[in-house]
Amino acid sequence: MTLQQARSAAKRGTIVAVIGALVALLAPSGPAVAHPTIPAPVFDPQTVSWASVRDMTGAKFSNYFQKRVDQGYMVTDLEVDVIGGEYRVGAVFQFNTDGRGWRSLRNLTSSGFHNEWLKARDEGMRLVDQETYVHNGKRLWAGVFVQNREGYDWASYRNVSSTEFSERFKNYRDDGFMPLDIEAYKVGNKMRYAAVWVNSSLNPDWKLWRNLTSAQFQGKFAQYKSRFRMIDVESYQTPSGQRNAGIWIGNTDGRKWIELRNLTAKGFANRWNRYLDEGYRLIDFEKYSTSSGARYAGIWRQNSDRPDWELRKAVNARITDEKESFDVPGMAVVIARNGEILYRRGFGHANVEGNTWMDSRHVQRLASVAKAVAGVMTMRMVQDGEVSLSVPTASLIPEIPSHHTHTIGQLVSNRGCVRHYPDGDDSFASETYTTALSAAKEFWDDPLVCTPNQYYYSTHGYTILCAALEQVSGVAVGQLMKQKLMDPFSLGTLAPETSTAKARTAKLYTFSDGKNEEVSRDEVSWKTCGGGMWSSALDLTQFGIKLVDGEILNASNLQLMWTPPNGASNYAYGWNTEQEAGRSVASRTGSWRGARSYLRIYQDDELVISVLTNRKNGGHSAIKVGKDIGTLLLDWIDGNP
Repeated sequence: MTLQQARSAAKRGTIVAVIGALVALLAPSGPAVAHPTIPAPVFDPQTVSWASVRDMTGAKFSNYFQKRVDQGYMVTDLEVDVIGGEYRVGAVFQFNTDGRGWRSLRNLTSSGFHNEWLKARDEGMRLVDQETYVHNGKRLWAGVFVQNREGYDWASYRNVSSTEFSERFKNYRDDGFMPLDIEAYKVGNKMRYAAVWVNSSLNPDWKLWRNLTSAQFQGKFAQYKSRFRMIDVESYQTPSGQRNAGIWIGNTDGRKWIELRNLTAKGFANRWNRYLDEGYRLIDFEKYSTSSGARYAGIWRQNSDRPDWELRKAVNARITDEKESFDVPGMAVVIARNGEILYRRGFGHANVEGNTWMDSRHVQRLASVAKAVAGVMTMRMVQDGEVSLSVPTASLIPEIPSHHTHTIGQLVSNRGCVRHYPDGDDSFASETYTTALSAAKEFWDDPLVCTPNQYYYSTHGYTILCAALEQVSGVAVGQLMKQKLMDPFSLGTLAPETSTAKARTAKLYTFSDGKNEEVSRDEVSWKTCGGGMWSSALDLTQFGIKLVDGEILNASNLQLMWTPPNGASNYAYGWNTEQEAGRSVASRTGSWRGARSYLRIYQDDELVISVLTNRKNGGHSAIKVGKDIGTLLLDWIDGNP
């Protein structure tokens, strides 16, 4: 059968004989990867939910796979690697927006893959991703199929020589097909190639190049980047050295994209998190062997409006200036307006020694920003009728010494006259406390420092506050936060800080002798409500969003919380209040070992700004950064009403 006959047979659904003739059990070679789908609106939406994983064991991937399938996702790029004898699996998942059928298979023999190919074709599916790898001395195959609702003509082949590939390339191109996937792998000392093609009504402009040196690839990249975008990147070892291949298609809508190769595992992880922050999604992922060890490549596609936000460069510049001027190890900033995240980005490092870049999802200390969270939790309980601001604290904690004549409202507004820190840190601060009540007992015998209803700043007063709230609710403060804020409003990282750091917890630093030095995490369980919480900048901003849109508190209680109870101070119920350019502002700042934090909310503009850093001293100011960004935004809002 000629190739032209084969293409005609494909249109009649009888190309199996040709494909079968190309299938063979091959000698060991390196891994390969494929781009998933034709560039059509259903597969390349402006924005879509997505996820990706890499380097999982087969069993772990199977569990993760099922979880994502149950959530309505489909695999759009499957990656199976055997490098150094280790079998690992990765994939890109995208929400299945039109609910089409699909299938992801791996660990198939050549004949098994062929049988699944036939089955899928007969069921009205088309192949969009195929790859090969060798495990335990056997060549295996994997692939992803999707329901061919559009009725596109398509074809695929495997195990062809370079000369055969060139011939097929010319013929399929001339017949109006475009490539979705190119595979290159070594069989013994010879190169073999595979590809998936499709013929669609979209008929985009495209380019395919293979067997390029790194310099040649970079030249093609530079030549095409203004008009094309990449959908597939491949890197592989050949007898002549490392070579690269790629597929470009016309970038007709002008949306941004990024392609990177030759990344270490750490380099790939850093960029994955950075580009997630900046509003991109991964569409193509590859892990491959090089003479220097395993390396990673990826293609990212714009997935939000954040890359186009007109203030992005100005905000970047302001944060960069602060970080570099004061050598801050890491900073994370998130900005939202009207419930939409306009900006999220990390700068510097969450872990300097480990070269882990900071991003908006790293968990950092809130320090006294915790007081604002405690204020919201208190007002939430007021709104639910569980407690009153006017109730005497002693009526809720009968065992508290009689000189504590303050009310709940006076404690949360820093008017309870409970003492603050002595000259040094409290001696009990090295102990772990499971309840606010047990911590409060350590200092509640100390006399009040003024007459209640006078403003006096006190972290310790918030410990007594939450001891009272524990008595009302019947649960410890950590569980109370979970019930009132974390679970109902999906604020997973906004929680009491523990002495055991989580996987994505930023390291803590101090500035000493002109350099940053890591410091240990001290015990803060005694002051959960006054300075013992942590959160990612992203979750802290989501907390602010849910406040201003009325999701956590109704309008009257929100206004009450942000209204100082007397004229002696601008401090309200856990929050500082002020005016800027005729706008009402509520804010809270924090400073403690290894942290400076700031949350600023412009109430009428529904504008939320979060700034978290992982160092306390050294001269930098989270407050100044937050205020300067706020001024930029107000000017922008006034110019874009």
